[in-house]
Amino acid sequence: MKPKRYIVSRGPADRWEIGFDLVSVGFFSSEAAAVESAIKAACSHEHSAGCEVLVQQADGSLRIVWTYGNDPPPS
Repeated sequence: MKPKRYIVSRGPADRWEIGFDLVSVGFFSSEAAAVESAIKAACSHEHSAGCEVLVQQADGSLRIVWTYGNDPPPS
């Protein structure tokens, strides 16, 4: 099974959003808040194994910031 990817990106008006399965979820005031929410969502996913949280950089590239099983879950 292909791992699920949660992609955090800057949205309109310098707000941050999470993309998952082609759907944008929520607006957050900071990248850190969006990443934390994405990690929590990934941990609660039915098939968490292999889930990743990535942040879209200004040049469009993606940087992995958290991987289920490699990084600690949020406290």
